[in-house]
Amino acid sequence: MKLLIVEDEPALLEEMKNFLGKENYICETAANFNDADEKLSVYHYDVALIDITLPGGSGLGLAIVKRICDLHHINIKYQNINHFHCFILLAGQSSNKCIALVFSSPTQPF
Repeated sequence: MKLLIVEDEPALLEEMKNFLGKENYICETAANFNDADEKLSVYHYDVALIDITLPGGSGLGLAIVKRICDLHHINIKYQNINHFHCFILLAGQSSNKCIALVFSSPTQPF
C-alpha cells in the first residue's frame, strides 16, 4: 500500500514515515501544502495522511477539493481521478471547532 504523509513538523513526519515503513507501507512525504498538492496531482496513493494545518494552505481544504473531484469525476488538474482517494486527517490539537469543521464537510466521510 502506498501512502502520502503530509506533516509540517519534521520530527513527527520522520517518525510516522519510519513507523509505517517498518510495517511494509511504501511512504512518500510532503512538508507543506504546495508539495502535497503537487504529489496528489501526479502520483497515485492508496491513502493520504494529511495534517489539517499546513504552511501554504489548509490540509483540510486540499482533501476537500480532491475528494470533490473524486466524487464528481472532475479532472481539474489531477491525473489520478479514476482512483477514489482515502484521506486520514491529522490534527495536533483537538477542539470542538476542528471536529465540527471536518464532520460538516460536504465530502465526508473522511
